[in-house]
Amino acid sequence: MRKLYLFSIILFSLKLSAQLPNCAGSDSNCVFMDNGSTIFRYDPALPISTTNPAPFAVTAGISMAGLSIGPNINGGAASPTFYTTSGNYHWWNGATWVNTGHNASTVNIGQGNSAIYGKIGNTGEIYKYIGTANDVFLVNGFGNSGPYDLVSDQADNIYEIDISSTIGYIYKRNPSGVIIDTITVLNVPAQTAGPGFAMIGNKVYIGVNTSPGVWAGTIINDTVNAVALGSFNNGYGDFATCPQVPVSNTT
Repeated sequence: MRKLYLFSIILFSLKLSAQLPNCAGSDSNCVFMDNGSTIFRYDPALPISTTNPAPFAVTAGISMAGLSIGPNINGGAASPTFYTTSGNYHWWNGATWVNTGHNASTVNIGQGNSAIYGKIGNTGEIYKYIGTANDVFLVNGFGNSGPYDLVSDQADNIYEIDISSTIGYIYKRNPSGVIIDTITVLNVPAQTAGPGFAMIGNKVYIGVNTSPGVWAGTIINDTVNAVALGSFNNGYGDFATCPQVPVSNTT
């Protein structure tokens, strides 16, 4: 019986380690985050609990920094997949991280259809990575704006959040980095840092460094009235979602 139990644990661990995101189905409406060695999956349709977020993939090879999800822009067979930064960009092949050899200027990343964008949190510079060489400087964003994270959609628009004051903002930038829309964020505690932020359709999820740690709201007429959802208890880091359709500002 003990041998069977141990075999079941090993089988479960192997299955967990090999997981890739299903952006065409079950994972398209979920938020993922990392804690260095494990990727967690949060289902917003369910309450936050001891089993939500749940471990999704136990990664191997390096300690994760940032996290993003999207097409494999390096041409690997695992696509869509996870990307992380640890000096260089790495993508997850289901068993280990593959080093692209391309420099990552920042750990705070968000992925669209054909590019990964990264932000230097304290100074605000935004970089762009397209999978063929080191990332390149794109535009000066907002520094010390909290949380240090970016979102990108299927059209490679960039969403940069700034909740450094009691009235916050999400700036929508086109792929060239030009601001094309501004969304007001209300009720979230002011932060000059923070673990992450994500968008699923018109729904916004924001991680902060105070308790409660997770806030959410829907974009209606360029405004998000956020409410507290609770706190994750897994030492979560960067938020990531599958690339979404470009955000509509009314519902």
